[in-house]
Amino acid sequence: MELAREGLQGCTVLSFDISESGKAKNIEAIQSVPHRSLGKYSRKMLKKWKWIPVSTAGEAKTEKRTLRLDFCIDDQSSEQTLQMCQQRTQLACNSN
Repeated sequence: MELAREGLQGCTVLSFDISESGKAKNIEAIQSVPHRSLGKYSRKMLKKWKWIPVSTAGEAKTEKRTLRLDFCIDDQSSEQTLQMCQQRTQLACNSN
């Protein structure tokens, strides 16, 4: 909601570990375009998510993940918002 109120749009690439208990740990914002603050909000969101840990031979283990989140809002029609979101996915939001 904070992002929507502030009108922030863009993308963030995050690196993190999924713990044996299914929590995101060691969260790092690798890249945030065009606003660095998107990384801060993304980390906060990711901490709240519940993940299914990888298991080998019935035993859960920590797993390293990379995730891209795209943020887009529009106060127009849902079709225009969808079109804008599709354009946003073309942003060069990568770790290179």
